[in-house]
Parts: sequence; structure tokens; C-alpha cells
Amino acid sequence: MAKTNFKNETLTQTIVTDDIYSGIAFATIQVDYTLSAVDYMQLKNGWVSAYGWALNIGFAIFGYALSIFPKMYSSFIGGDDVVSKGEWVTLGGGVVVVLVLCLLGLCLPSDKKKVMKAMSEHFKNAPKTRHPVRN
Repeated sequence: MAKTNFKNETLTQTIVTDDIYSGIAFATIQVDYTLSAVDYMQLKNGWVSAYGWALNIGFAIFGYALSIFPKMYSSFIGGDDVVSKGEWVTLGGGVVVVLVLCLLGLCLPSDKKKVMKAMSEHFKNAPKTRHPVRN
């Protein structure tokens, strides 16, 4: 059995071992993205857009649908309550408005999208490299 602790010795033959400690480890390093205060604010406050409006209107439409749900349920099981055409038009119109706003949010540029794209490009193009580091 070979000695496993060598300190201040000259080794003259090859030693095969899995637990050698040389005081050096390896770290995987990638260049940081320098996030400025402006970039941070655009990411933090950038949600007020067409998506924000779509979300707000979508929640309002959901609440409206919940309020007329008892009428829908009653009409499906043969009750006297019937959902009026105006209520259906309101629900359908709200859904259309939400879809249009989502499409606008997808197509229109925003500062948040620009920052996220820049960050994505940075990390895609910044290679990860391994470097020896001292413990």
C-alpha cells in the first residue's frame, strides 16, 4: 500500500491515486453581464405594456364570467335563467380585446425586451472557460 500523504518530498516514481491534493482546483468562469442601474429599472418596471393591459382586462373579463356563471349553469341544466346576448357580446368582446393586446405586446418593442435580448446574446456569445484556482 502506497503512502498517501507527501509533504516536502521528491517523488521519483509514478504514483497512481484518486485522492491527490495539489492545492489547485478548477473553476468554470464566464464573463459577467454588466447590468447598469438603467437596465435594472427597465427590467423591474418594464411590465406596463400591452401585456399588462391584457392581463388587467383578462382578469376583469374572468370576474365578469364568474358573475354570470350561475346563469350559464342554470341554462345548461334547463333552468329559467338565460344569459343574454349582451352578456355574451361583453364576454366575447373582452376576449377579443385581450387577444389583440397580447398580439400587440408580442409585436411592439419595449425596453425590457431589448435588455433581455442583450443579456441573452451576451451569455450566448461569452464562452465558459475553465481556469485553475488556488484553494
